[in-house]
Amino acid sequence: MRLDPRLAVHPEGDGAAAARVVAHVNDRPVGAPLQVLLYAQEPPIEKMDASLATLKACKHLSLSTNNIEKIGSLAGLESLQILSLGKNQIKKLENLDGVAETLEELWISYNLIERLTNIDKLPNLRVLY
Repeated sequence: MRLDPRLAVHPEGDGAAAARVVAHVNDRPVGAPLQVLLYAQEPPIEKMDASLATLKACKHLSLSTNNIEKIGSLAGLESLQILSLGKNQIKKLENLDGVAETLEELWISYNLIERLTNIDKLPNLRVLY
Protein backbone atom coordinates (compact mmCIF):
# COMPACT_ATOMS: atom_id res chain seq x y z
CA MET A 1 0.00 0.00 0.00
CA ARG A 2 1.26 3.48 -0.88
CA LEU A 3 0.20 6.44 1.21
CA ASP A 4 -0.30 9.82 -0.33
CA PRO A 5 1.86 12.06 1.89
CA ARG A 6 -0.78 14.79 1.81
CA LEU A 7 -2.95 12.48 3.92
CA ALA A 8 -0.26 11.93 6.56
CA VAL A 9 -1.17 14.77 8.84
CA HIS A 10 -0.58 14.78 12.56
CA PRO A 11 -3.63 16.23 14.40
CA GLU A 12 -1.54 19.17 15.63
CA GLY A 13 -0.03 19.80 12.20
CA ASP A 14 3.37 18.39 13.25
CA GLY A 15 5.35 18.11 10.01
CA ALA A 16 7.93 15.78 11.55
CA ALA A 17 5.24 13.35 12.64
CA ALA A 18 3.75 13.39 9.16
CA ALA A 19 7.18 12.69 7.65
CA ARG A 20 7.62 9.70 9.95
CA VAL A 21 4.24 8.32 8.90
CA VAL A 22 5.00 8.73 5.21
CA ALA A 23 8.43 7.13 5.55
CA HIS A 24 7.08 4.18 7.51
CA VAL A 25 4.07 3.46 5.30
CA ASN A 26 6.06 3.75 2.10
CA ASP A 27 8.55 1.11 3.31
CA ARG A 28 11.53 3.38 3.80
CA PRO A 29 13.40 3.64 7.06
CA VAL A 30 12.24 6.53 9.19
CA GLY A 31 14.44 9.53 8.42
CA ALA A 32 15.28 8.37 4.91
CA PRO A 33 12.43 9.34 2.57
CA LEU A 34 13.48 10.62 -0.83
CA GLN A 35 10.51 12.95 -1.10
CA VAL A 36 8.59 14.62 1.72
CA LEU A 37 5.42 16.37 0.63
CA LEU A 38 3.89 18.43 3.42
CA TYR A 39 2.12 21.04 1.33
CA ALA A 40 -1.32 22.47 2.10
CA GLN A 41 -1.42 21.04 5.60
CA GLU A 42 -4.48 21.56 7.77
CA PRO A 43 -3.84 23.18 10.14
CA PRO A 44 -1.06 24.89 8.17
CA ILE A 45 2.56 24.50 9.20
CA GLU A 46 3.78 27.76 10.72
CA LYS A 47 7.49 27.13 11.19
CA MET A 48 10.31 24.93 9.99
CA ASP A 49 11.75 23.31 13.10
CA ALA A 50 14.88 21.32 13.86
CA SER A 51 13.16 17.99 13.19
CA LEU A 52 13.78 18.56 9.47
CA ALA A 53 17.45 17.76 10.10
CA THR A 54 16.48 14.09 10.51
CA LEU A 55 15.58 13.89 6.81
CA LYS A 56 19.15 13.26 5.68
CA ALA A 57 18.24 11.36 2.49
CA CYS A 58 15.40 13.69 1.47
CA LYS A 59 15.93 14.98 -2.06
CA HIS A 60 12.65 16.90 -2.43
CA LEU A 61 11.02 18.78 0.43
CA SER A 62 7.70 20.49 -0.26
CA LEU A 63 6.27 22.82 2.37
CA SER A 64 4.26 24.95 -0.05
CA THR A 65 0.88 26.45 0.76
CA ASN A 66 1.33 26.77 4.52
CA ASN A 67 1.91 29.76 6.84
CA ILE A 68 5.69 29.64 7.17
CA GLU A 69 7.13 33.11 7.82
CA LYS A 70 10.83 32.28 8.00
CA ILE A 71 13.07 29.69 6.39
CA GLY A 72 14.43 27.63 9.27
CA SER A 73 17.77 25.90 9.39
CA LEU A 74 18.23 23.31 6.67
CA ALA A 75 21.40 21.87 8.20
CA GLY A 76 21.29 18.09 8.06
CA LEU A 77 19.36 17.87 4.80
CA GLU A 78 22.54 16.84 3.07
CA SER A 79 20.81 15.37 -0.01
CA LEU A 80 18.26 18.11 -0.64
CA GLN A 81 18.00 19.07 -4.30
CA ILE A 82 14.49 20.55 -4.54
CA LEU A 83 12.97 22.89 -1.96
CA SER A 84 9.38 24.02 -2.50
CA LEU A 85 8.26 26.88 -0.28
CA GLY A 86 5.78 28.66 -2.55
CA LYS A 87 2.61 30.23 -1.17
CA ASN A 88 3.81 30.92 2.36
CA GLN A 89 4.52 34.16 4.25
CA ILE A 90 8.32 34.20 3.82
CA LYS A 91 9.85 37.69 3.74
CA LYS A 92 13.49 36.96 2.88
CA LEU A 93 15.80 34.22 1.67
CA GLU A 94 17.92 33.02 4.56
CA ASN A 95 19.30 29.88 6.19
CA LEU A 96 20.04 28.25 2.85
CA ASP A 97 23.71 27.68 3.65
CA GLY A 98 23.00 24.16 4.94
CA VAL A 99 21.90 23.07 1.45
CA ALA A 100 23.98 25.48 -0.64
CA GLU A 101 26.06 22.76 -2.31
CA THR A 102 23.18 20.39 -3.18
CA LEU A 103 20.17 22.63 -3.90
CA GLU A 104 19.26 22.64 -7.59
CA GLU A 105 15.69 23.96 -7.52
CA LEU A 106 14.14 26.59 -5.27
CA TRP A 107 10.40 27.16 -5.64
CA ILE A 108 9.65 30.31 -3.65
CA SER A 109 6.97 32.20 -5.60
CA TYR A 110 3.91 33.76 -3.98
CA ASN A 111 5.65 34.85 -0.79
CA LEU A 112 6.36 38.30 0.63
CA ILE A 113 9.96 38.51 -0.62
CA GLU A 114 10.89 41.95 -1.91
CA ARG A 115 14.55 41.31 -2.78
CA LEU A 116 16.33 38.20 -3.96
CA THR A 117 19.44 38.03 -1.83
CA ASN A 118 21.85 35.16 -1.17
CA ILE A 119 21.06 33.47 -4.50
CA ASP A 120 24.72 33.80 -5.43
CA LYS A 121 25.56 31.44 -2.56
CA LEU A 122 23.75 28.56 -4.29
CA PRO A 123 26.26 27.42 -6.95
CA ASN A 124 24.18 24.49 -8.25
CA LEU A 125 20.84 26.30 -8.45
CA ARG A 126 19.36 25.92 -11.91
CA VAL A 127 15.65 26.58 -11.24
CA LEU A 128 14.35 29.58 -9.33
CA TYR A 129 10.63 30.06 -9.42
